[in-house]
Order: sequence, then C-alpha cells, then structure tokens
Amino acid sequence: MTMSALNRGVVAAVIDGACRDVEEIKKIRFPVICKGVVPNVGAVAGYGDVNVSIQCAGVSVSPGDIVVIDCNGVVVVPKTEAAKILQKAQRLLKTEHLLQEKIKAGATIGELVNIDEVFKTRFSYQRKALKGD
Repeated sequence: MTMSALNRGVVAAVIDGACRDVEEIKKIRFPVICKGVVPNVGAVAGYGDVNVSIQCAGVSVSPGDIVVIDCNGVVVVPKTEAAKILQKAQRLLKTEHLLQEKIKAGATIGELVNIDEVFKTRFSYQRKALKGD
C-alpha cells in the first residue's frame, strides 16, 4: 500500500488506527503517524472516498486543509484559517527565537517569565487558605 501511495504522489500518511510493515516503511522514508503497530494484514472493506471531509482522532479534516506531520504529532490547519494561523505562528517563532537568544546569554526561564510575580498572583489563594481569609 505504501508503494502504491508513493506512486500516486502521496507524501505521508495519517492513520486513525494501526499499521504494519513499519521497518520497511521507515527504510523508504515515508512518514506515517498511526495509533499503533500490528503484525496482521488489515481487511479490505472497500476503496473509500477521495476529497471528502473526514474525522481523524476526533478532528475534522476537509479537502484543502493543511496537514502538518512531524515526530511530535499532527496538526490540521483549516484552509479558511491558514493565513491567520500562519501569522500567529510566525509571531510565536520570533518570540521563541528571542527567548532562546536570551537563554543562551545566561537568562533563566524564571527570569524571562517573571516567575516571582506569577507565583504571587497565581498562588495567592494558598496564602489566603493558610491565613484563614
């Protein structure tokens, strides 16, 4: 099935179930994200449909959506939200790069997020509980 998918231009697979032949698939460097691995052949229950909306692991995926896969998992970006999400991702990446530079220069994460203030405001209920307020 992997070779057939490659022959048709498929560049990766997200399977809402298990797959097999994992070692062979790794050798040909075909990215697959699945819920597990099984040794047995799956039953062919039909050919399915192409270019229709589906649910995968509870997430809606529609034709034209952007599906990003890496070793951390899968993200589905709805086509209608792609430009807005790209802008947010670019801002986040810029912030992460700035933080990484500050950490390389010796700053701690606690300093960068002002952890003392976070603890004062977020955990004030604990002080109140101890005082009986």
